[in-house]
Amino acid sequence: MPSFRSICLIAATAFVAFATASPIAGGVTQDASLIDVTDVANGIAHNVDVKDVDLTVVDLDGHHSREVVEARGQVTSLPDILKNAHTALVTVKADTGGKNVPVETVRPCLDKVHAILADVLVQVKLLQGKPLSVIIGVVAVVDVATLLCAVLTIVVEILVALIGCAGVNAHLVIDIIVATISVVLCDVLSLVLSLVAGLLVLLLPLLAGVISLLTGCGLEAVLKILLVIKL
Repeated sequence: MPSFRSICLIAATAFVAFATASPIAGGVTQDASLIDVTDVANGIAHNVDVKDVDLTVVDLDGHHSREVVEARGQVTSLPDILKNAHTALVTVKADTGGKNVPVETVRPCLDKVHAILADVLVQVKLLQGKPLSVIIGVVAVVDVATLLCAVLTIVVEILVALIGCAGVNAHLVIDIIVATISVVLCDVLSLVLSLVAGLLVLLLPLLAGVISLLTGCGLEAVLKILLVIKL
């Protein structure tokens, strides 16, 4: 018959195993190897350095996970990161149904945009310290500017549609954008511009039709970065 001490040790071990499994949305237990994309993007996920380890990112709804980067393997070039983000954002825009956005889809769409941009931030951070040949490959800087413009433009189009749908509650949607999407988008933009010299000069003319919309959709901080104004 096991001793009282043995029983206590077994119980303690079981409790530790249970306690270290953190719950995520829907009551699903999160494996320790799964890290929330927002925490990773902010650099606070379990004190993990995204440059040192392999990561699996959990979507905001907690129901899906996927490999994002293998930090010790091959990193994704900036053009490919931007292309992939644009493709994902096109899907979100399609979900909004253009300008006729169902009210119940507003917050889920905002969350999707935020998750896509946080994903971009995770991947772009891995390009820090890399040579330009790795960061943009054989793609010309002007083409990178075009890709970045496409991402920023579709983000603005989605946000404008969602704000318009909210009607008298538009200010609540803008508050969410300022607190979430604007923050991560500023981080992405600042980092990308620091990695590729001369990119901002090429980007600004391409954004001529978008810049005037930034303040109205909660992206005033992004505007300040584009205009090189100190926050």
